[in-house]
Amino acid sequence: MEPFLLPVREDYGAFREDLDPKIQAIRELAREFKAVYVPLDGLFAAACIENAPEFWAYDGIHPTAEGHSFIAKEWLKAAGV
Repeated sequence: MEPFLLPVREDYGAFREDLDPKIQAIRELAREFKAVYVPLDGLFAAACIENAPEFWAYDGIHPTAEGHSFIAKEWLKAAGV
């Protein structure tokens, strides 16, 4: 699963700059090793269209109960369960 950052605070720009190259590296590793991959950053970005980012992760990083449920469902889908 890739790490994610939701736009809860305006000062997360530096976090995003640090995180994006790490997400790219994880994607490359998943491809190289043919691993099950869950693109959480993109999935959460899409989910934020329906619900505010704080609904999924109160601080943009640590998931709420709803965020944990979302992650679990996406993992199960990606794993083919």
